[in-house]
Amino acid sequence: MKKFEGQAVSWGLTDGIVELRLHREPCNEIGLLTLEELEKFAAALEKVKNEAHALIIYSSLKCGFSAGADLKELFRISQEMDRDEAVKGVRDYLERIHRVMNAIDASPLTTIAAVHGVTFGGGFELALVCDLIIADKMARFCFPELRWFGQSDGGGGRVVESGAGHRGSVKKIRPAHCDGGQGVH
Repeated sequence: MKKFEGQAVSWGLTDGIVELRLHREPCNEIGLLTLEELEKFAAALEKVKNEAHALIIYSSLKCGFSAGADLKELFRISQEMDRDEAVKGVRDYLERIHRVMNAIDASPLTTIAAVHGVTFGGGFELALVCDLIIADKMARFCFPELRWFGQSDGGGGRVVESGAGHRGSVKKIRPAHCDGGQGVH
């Protein structure tokens, strides 16, 4: 766990602090590669819980923290499958991402999301499982799926209702209005 440099995420442990850096262009969409690397991170996180006391999750990209699920990738893959396979694939993806989020949420470490810019969908959920969200004044939060489907498929709605992280407290989230893909303000 001491250090990992992936194509989508990287992490390291220094002086008791684990840093998880998101760096997948264009805006840290969570596709299959990112999910695979996040699963590796979740497994590694379990192994260092006695060596570390804090986890900081942040993006090194200018666009923001994370735009959420890579819907283009998921759509493209689903088009190559029949309907039953596609439904099973989406269910599998959601179960996998839930396991990652649950591992971060259940971690005994103090977890901090340092966010800026776009923090949408699954990226917002990733921030919400942390104990503390530190957001710059240009951070924008949104669950686009609430507008499209009336629910957050990833479980973010439940996280919002109960607070952030397993300790159940949100220090401050500056709300943004999402107007169905036209922009956030």
